[in-house]
Amino acid sequence: MSLNQAFSQFSEHLEKRLQLHRLLKEDEVRYEFFMALIRSEVCPQIDIALEVPHPKLRVKEIDTLIHPSDQRQQRYVFEFKFDKLPPNGQQNKTNRAGSVFNDLNRLALAQQVIPCEAYFIYLTDPSMAVYFKNKRNGLAAFYAPTDRFTVDDAFWQNRQSSFSTHVKSPGIDFSTSIVFQRALCGDFELSIFQVHRA
Repeated sequence: MSLNQAFSQFSEHLEKRLQLHRLLKEDEVRYEFFMALIRSEVCPQIDIALEVPHPKLRVKEIDTLIHPSDQRQQRYVFEFKFDKLPPNGQQNKTNRAGSVFNDLNRLALAQQVIPCEAYFIYLTDPSMAVYFKNKRNGLAAFYAPTDRFTVDDAFWQNRQSSFSTHVKSPGIDFSTSIVFQRALCGDFELSIFQVHRA
């Protein structure tokens, strides 16, 4: 099966967990994704490596690397983020958005060393979905499943300082595109971004 089929199966299982109120942590999101990869026969379990040292950033890790035993097969890297409003209802959305772009930047940096496809798996409740869709925040095109969204020097210069300070590694040029997006139970949204080298 294809990676797109795994994405679809992954979203189905997230939907079931949300309906049963059994989705509380990012680790549970990762678990469902790994199960979808295996069930969809994208890769066997033995090819999935977790928390791999980042090839360009000291003391940093990549959430997941798919490293096929057969070197002719495609390699993949994945980062995950599960954004939801904390119990106290307080959330700095600009900081959270900066954290998203930090993860995307780390994937782009990994691609400079590892020949692979890179994906960012993002699950969010309405708080951050509304933030990204709001045109006043300058990120509506990033969150829309249309053309590629370019991240370059001009992008970083136009961001608030509280956004940019969350990028803890050198900012490089890359672009993103949404390859899968689905509204889920409880107004959660799943978006899967592919990161493309500049």
